[in-house]
Amino acid sequence: MSVGLSYRLVRPLTTCALVLGLSGSTAAAHDADLKREARADRSLPRSAAGQDAAAAVSGATLDLAGDLRPEASADLGFKIAGQLIYVKVERGQRVKRGQLLAVLSDGEARAQLAQTEAAVAQSRAQLALARDNEARAATLVAANAAPGSQAIAVKLQAETAEAALLQAQAMRDLAATTLANHQLKAPFDGTLTKVPDGTGMIVGPGAPLFRLEALDKLVLRASVTEADVDRIHVGDEVMIESNNGGKVAGKVRLVLRSLDSSRRAPVEVSVPNPDGRLIAGSYVRASSAVH
Repeated sequence: MSVGLSYRLVRPLTTCALVLGLSGSTAAAHDADLKREARADRSLPRSAAGQDAAAAVSGATLDLAGDLRPEASADLGFKIAGQLIYVKVERGQRVKRGQLLAVLSDGEARAQLAQTEAAVAQSRAQLALARDNEARAATLVAANAAPGSQAIAVKLQAETAEAALLQAQAMRDLAATTLANHQLKAPFDGTLTKVPDGTGMIVGPGAPLFRLEALDKLVLRASVTEADVDRIHVGDEVMIESNNGGKVAGKVRLVLRSLDSSRRAPVEVSVPNPDGRLIAGSYVRASSAVH
């Protein structure tokens, strides 16, 4: 009885062990097949799905945002103090470089210039006389009709007269410059965004009376994160969204590889604006294709 019981108990256990052994072998073989398939997949060309994913990454864009500023702008005033008597332009007017904007009262400056010009003429006449005396003295000394000291004296007089002429000319040039400072001219082509309301006021030297901005070419000042610095380069094309919904193309002119206080790298984009579609001072968004 006991022997039969032992036999019935052992046989099922042996069967289970065999089953488990076969299952382990099958799993190991399956793992080996998976590894071989993985190696074969790596040796094959990329699938169409993989190519599409790479194309999406290479065709990505880098978003920018910032203020549009005039490429050139300046607050203009006179170098000297005086009374404003003429304003030759109006607000919003486009002007060319060298165009006259305003004039200060210049009666005293003109009188001073005339005085210095007279001094130059007088000094020039004295120099001519001194040169003539020098030539006469040289002739007399050569003929033993005058001592050599006389030739030296008149030569020194001629040199003194020449120095006086140079000084008079310098004073005349200074007076001419002072007179020119009574006129204010545009330093570059642009549009006047600030103009005095009237004339007659006394203005101080350097007081900003006009503001001139070059609005036909703007600069987008934006910034990128440290991780994006190497994704944008000088010369890259940037599409700026205009205020009326259109787009204007610009080019990156600066990528500063130095982070500011907000841990971002400044970027500048040159933006043509000949038709005035973009508004200076406005906040715009832009995008650049990542290569």
